[in-house]
Amino acid sequence: MANPFRTDPSRSADAADVADLMGFAFPKDESDALIASEPQKFMMPKPSDRRYNWVVVRLAAIDEVEMREIVLDAWRMVVPKSVAASDETWEPGASGS
Repeated sequence: MANPFRTDPSRSADAADVADLMGFAFPKDESDALIASEPQKFMMPKPSDRRYNWVVVRLAAIDEVEMREIVLDAWRMVVPKSVAASDETWEPGASGS
C-alpha cells in the first residue's frame, strides 16, 4: 500500500525550520484550548501560518506514542473521510511506504 501520509498539497504535519518543532493539522476552533492546556508542549504557529488549521508541538515534550497519535489525527483531518474511516491502517515501514 502506498504511504497515505502523502497528502500533498494538503499536508497533515510538517517539520519546522527549527528541528525541535513540528507543525500539525488541528481543528482551528480547538487550538486555543489545546495550547492553554499544555503551553510547555504546544504553541501557535508563526503568524504567517495562522491562516491554516495548525498547531506547533515541541518535540522534546512528547514521546513516540503521543507523536504517532498527533500525526495520525492530523492525517485523518486532511484525507478523504472514506480513507480516514478505513479499517486498513498504514504502518511505518509497511510495503509501499
